[in-house]
Amino acid sequence: SAELEASKMELNRAQSVGKVGSWMYDIAGDVVRFSAEACRAYGVPEGTRDNHTDMLARVLADDRNAVEAAWRFALANGEFDHEHRIVCGGQVRWVREKAQFEFGPDGTPLVALGTTQDITERKQVETEVLATRNQLQATLDAIPDLMFEVDLEGRYHDFHSHRLDLLAAPPDELMGKTVQDMLPDAAADTCLQALHEANETGHSRGRQFELPLPQGKRWFELSVARKPAIPGQNVHFVVLSRDITERKEFERQLQDQHGQLERQVRLRTYELEIAKQSADAANHAKSDFLANMSHEIRTPMNGIL
Repeated sequence: SAELEASKMELNRAQSVGKVGSWMYDIAGDVVRFSAEACRAYGVPEGTRDNHTDMLARVLADDRNAVEAAWRFALANGEFDHEHRIVCGGQVRWVREKAQFEFGPDGTPLVALGTTQDITERKQVETEVLATRNQLQATLDAIPDLMFEVDLEGRYHDFHSHRLDLLAAPPDELMGKTVQDMLPDAAADTCLQALHEANETGHSRGRQFELPLPQGKRWFELSVARKPAIPGQNVHFVVLSRDITERKEFERQLQDQHGQLERQVRLRTYELEIAKQSADAANHAKSDFLANMSHEIRTPMNGIL
């Protein structure tokens, strides 16, 4: 009796450490007997006995139909494994229920031997991870640039963008290939220069290259950042490639307009210079005429005087 009691205490401690309680359900008698840890998980006094209706009542109302459907399926298949929420002391907690069945000679389920594991903390972590992942995905979706993960050799390891039309090849063809495999020489050289600069300084910005695509030539500008090193893995880089074709076209138009304006200024300057020279010539001729007239008039007057 002492050994049995000691074994029972050890089992209870082990279940408490693992937060996994056990239970046995006499299906014919509709009686559920819980271990101490299972009672703790359900928030009921130790030694509590339940029936199927009581067990289902402890399940959060939104989850009851799914639990009942999973239980009916398990009765026919011999195994129950389901995660759901329960109401425990006014609080909602997550549990994972697992059970195996013993059947009579005629195949009737007689007993279910099961466990109840409190997975509330795990579910909270999963919820936080999912929220972080959703936030990251929304951030990535909002980025208009092509985003790649590459190594120092320019080998593609990952890709994210909705603008597949701006890729040199479909994503599945890019993975495992290098920029030298997929891009023209000049574009590949620009990418490798940016990667080596980022490897030395941590980042590279502003390098541009032109890429011929089926819809026409496009211009791209690179922003590269070195990822924190992971033990046992070669250094990787995050590369943002922004389509700046419209900007380059605007710059070209500005240059054309600037060149046209310069030509107009030079032409107008030339015209003004010609006009000035004409005016200077006219003024000089006028001065010569007046001087000559003055001389002609002064000469007769000198004879008279």
